[in-house]
Amino acid sequence: RKYGFDELYQALFARGSVLLGRFFWRVGDQAIIDGVVVDGSAGMISRIAYSVRKLQSGFLYHYAFMMILGLIVIVGAFALLQ
Repeated sequence: RKYGFDELYQALFARGSVLLGRFFWRVGDQAIIDGVVVDGSAGMISRIAYSVRKLQSGFLYHYAFMMILGLIVIVGAFALLQ
């Protein structure tokens, strides 16, 4: 005689553990890890790359101008901090 302990254990603990595991899988893995960490970081890199791509023209004089402009900014910041 089992007196229904197997059914009670199945209903209370085993089924509840499975439901809790599914909840953590949906919320923790799919929403947070996949949604925010994986897809969010990939989306952020994609947006940054799209913005930086506009700065690249392939012409040497554009790159030389940006280097000179950067040097002026660095020297100006250094002069202001002294």
